[in-house]
Amino acid sequence: MAMHHQKSIVLSGAFSALFVMTILSTGLGRIFPNLISRKQTNNAATALYAFFGLRLLYIAWRSDSKASQKKEMEEKRNLSLDKEKQLPDGSFLDSVRLFSWSLMHW
Repeated sequence: MAMHHQKSIVLSGAFSALFVMTILSTGLGRIFPNLISRKQTNNAATALYAFFGLRLLYIAWRSDSKASQKKEMEEKRNLSLDKEKQLPDGSFLDSVRLFSWSLMHW
């Protein structure tokens, strides 16, 4: 999105989404335990954790590790080519971009 829109708009959208999700999760975390018994809440949490955990294992089992490694290497190559075109070597902005990219993929 940052490539197609102004950075300030993307940043404000991300912060507003974070704010709304924080309010929603806090509100639901306060309301649901009062409406549903503790046992039902624990059973639902167990079922959800099991479902999403098994789903992640299934996705990992079905994925092709060689294809994902190839894709990652291609992305790194494209990123390094883009950096060489945009900024001179050793600039501070280059270091900041590399740091933010590594945090984004962490």
